[in-house]
Amino acid sequence: MQFLNHALSMSYNSKPMLTPILVIRMVRTTILHGVCNVSTFAFGAYAGLLVSDHIQDIEGGHQYGRVAIELMKRLDAIEMIPRLYVTV
Repeated sequence: MQFLNHALSMSYNSKPMLTPILVIRMVRTTILHGVCNVSTFAFGAYAGLLVSDHIQDIEGGHQYGRVAIELMKRLDAIEMIPRLYVTV
């Protein structure tokens, strides 16, 4: 999961078309294998993907953003606070 996290950071600027694939892969990995601290960012990035110009699902993006913030609080993932709040 940490590898996907770093790959997502790099792909955002260098290969933007790869970003949605990595975000969905991170969310899928979380669903299949359980949550970790990076999962909070995965759900936040998925929320950002939902509200993008291509999908425009504002309500779904809002719900996943809330899930990401609540998960961050429950896991006490303080290292993800700045990154998550920038994303959501």
